Amino acid sequence: MTLDSDSEIMPDSLYHLVAPFKQPNVGATTGKIKVTNRDTNFLTRMVSVRYTMAFDFFRATWSTFGTVFCCSGVLSAYRKSLLMEILPDFENQTFLGERCTYGDDRALTNLVLKKGLN
Repeated sequence: MTLDSDSEIMPDSLYHLVAPFKQPNVGATTGKIKVTNRDTNFLTRMVSVRYTMAFDFFRATWSTFGTVFCCSGVLSAYRKSLLMEILPDFENQTFLGERCTYGDDRALTNLVLKKGLN
């Protein structure tokens, strides 16, 4: 499971995050993210707008195609057996021949999808 250090989760979040793993074709899940301090300042309002776009509108669009663009690092979970299988590829990822350490959540999502799982 991934969780940003500045995040707070609802009491039933873990239950809802892991429930889809009952289906064997699910390799990863991700949660709905909301900014709780959106009215604090301009930056927090813009983060809230970004999250609303990413987690409400874009995710709804991708779901009509039966896929997801990115399981957000803010709150996601991965099937352990699959994670152990893709870990070497994840740890050794490169971009244009250089070691890549950015976009871990997208990299993990792509590796899950590459295995043919949802």
